Amino acid sequence: MAEPVKLATFRVVVEAADGAEGELTVSARDEAHALQIVRDFRGNPTVIRVELP
Repeated sequence: MAEPVKLATFRVVVEAADGAEGELTVSARDEAHALQIVRDFRGNPTVIRVELP
């Protein structure tokens, strides 16, 4: 039986269209996976920072 994938919760802060900051919370394997999810979901936003809560 395959071992379940362990996910962590990441807060990804991106630049919104009006220049303000927007925050997305995603569950991902690592920081790179979190960025991939955000880019797949939101296009290619400007990422300001990625945080582990």
